[in-house]
Amino acid sequence: PIDREDISTLRFSVVAKDKGANPKPDRTQVTITIKDMNDNKPVIEIRGIGLVTHQDGAANISEDVPVETAVALVQVSDRDEGENAAVTCVVAGDVPFQLKQASESGTDSKKKYFLQTTTPLDYEAVKEYTIEIVAVDSGNPPLSSTNSLKVQVVDVNDNAPIFTQGVMEVAFLENNSPEDLLMEVSASDADSGTNAKLTYSIVAEPTSKGVFSINPDTGEIRVNPVLDREQRERYEFLVVAADKGNPTLKGTASVVVNVMDRNDNDPKFMLNGYNFSVMENMPPLSPVGMVTVIDADKGENARIQLSVEHDNGDFIIQNGTGTILSSISFDREQQSTYTFQLKAVDGGDPPRSAYVGVTINVLDENDNAPFITSPSNTSFQHIDPLTSQGTQVMRVRAEDIDTGVNAELSYSITGGNPSDLFHISPASGNITLEKEILRKHHGLHRLVVRVNDKGKPSRHSTALVHLYVNETLTNMTLLETLLGHSLDTPLHID
Repeated sequence: PIDREDISTLRFSVVAKDKGANPKPDRTQVTITIKDMNDNKPVIEIRGIGLVTHQDGAANISEDVPVETAVALVQVSDRDEGENAAVTCVVAGDVPFQLKQASESGTDSKKKYFLQTTTPLDYEAVKEYTIEIVAVDSGNPPLSSTNSLKVQVVDVNDNAPIFTQGVMEVAFLENNSPEDLLMEVSASDADSGTNAKLTYSIVAEPTSKGVFSINPDTGEIRVNPVLDREQRERYEFLVVAADKGNPTLKGTASVVVNVMDRNDNDPKFMLNGYNFSVMENMPPLSPVGMVTVIDADKGENARIQLSVEHDNGDFIIQNGTGTILSSISFDREQQSTYTFQLKAVDGGDPPRSAYVGVTINVLDENDNAPFITSPSNTSFQHIDPLTSQGTQVMRVRAEDIDTGVNAELSYSITGGNPSDLFHISPASGNITLEKEILRKHHGLHRLVVRVNDKGKPSRHSTALVHLYVNETLTNMTLLETLLGHSLDTPLHID
């Protein structure tokens, strides 16, 4: 068989001669041109170009190259001729690559193209492409061939690490052990290799420095000291994830630590002891005082219940306000001081408690009139007519079970002394003879003595003081008659 691609033209000579005794030959030159048949497929050659490295049949290209960067040089040829060698070359499939003719000088049967990018590459989206190049000639029927190139996108550190949450809030109980685990943070990096290898660190405000530490490789965060919620109940700091690319890219997240309460504080009364004063005769359920109790803990651990220890029913304590109420009406003259203990218990588990002493001093109210102890209304005092002027002849004695000014007494004669023969000391109650006794003064004198206290309003009592002026006591019957008449006579009548 003749192959045009090997021999396209045959040339030879043809000699003709007769068979005479002296033959006459003739010669002519014959040229045969082999007509092409479309029996050769196009040939596609792919070569490396520029800074794009080709290794093991693959091209490696950085993801940050600009659009229209050439990846390879593609040469297409066809051994046929004419239409059979007119080749069309395209990139098959939906890939971000295209062929651009390298120059206009090529023939139909031999063309060069640049395989170049059409859009930005992103390693994190597609790491590898298989580019299939198809070449088709124009023969009838047409012949085609394919060749492929693997393009591996090389990662560039163009992605910062990202934490799963921008703000991470964690609850942590106080009174921890040093270096207890708080939490583990994790970030991801869409890059690869060293560009995706992360190290962790903490950025804290000055007041939080040293409180938390992080394992740079694992992201484990530990609490270094023992935390006390009563000192500080909230911490906030940044965690940083840095990759090992060049240059390094970083991502951050906020960590909020809410220190949770343990019941580690007793309730505390604001005073070491309470003293209250209350007026007597107040109605039951009157407030007599208020105590304040606090608990440095929180929530149920700080919810306080107050009670009266060894409660005998005299007092009630209101929870919430700390108000002490009396369940009785006080009578200072019966009991002037009450002492008891209050107990405060918090709602923790187990609960904690505190005690405080309370003293209630009952203040006096002028609710008692003076009580005259002597003399009695039925008694009398004998006075000799020869008694000297200024002599003490009697003393009125009285008491008041109130206290203070309510028990300070004042004495006065309010009736039965028409001649002003007698005088009573307002302070002592001593009755003295003010004038010389005359004959007309002989007989029974009835003095109405009023004893007032100095309370406001004042209270008083009245006494009858009988003074019998006479030389002797021989006529007792008459005296008893006079005493009886005195007792039956209204006080306002002398």
